[in-house]
Amino acid sequence: MFILLAGLYLLGTWFYEWMNRIIESEMGETLPPVPANWLWQWGIGLYVVSVIWTIVTGVSLIREAKAHKAGIQRNTPPRLADLPKPPKLS
Repeated sequence: MFILLAGLYLLGTWFYEWMNRIIESEMGETLPPVPANWLWQWGIGLYVVSVIWTIVTGVSLIREAKAHKAGIQRNTPPRLADLPKPPKLS
């Protein structure tokens, strides 16, 4: 979560600086410097890392839950209705 928030903060900072530059150019004032490219590059990079990490964690949790469920089912004794019926003695 921290990585996602850090990435979004960097993207937001870059976007704010970029929009501020556009607004000041429309108002006829002197242009501030172009925002640093590393802000959006690191922002997108951190966002991608957080999404990949989320997917890997989700898949891992699903596999762990399936293994746990299989372990519970394996240790559960069979129901009497599922057992084969004994042959009739005549």
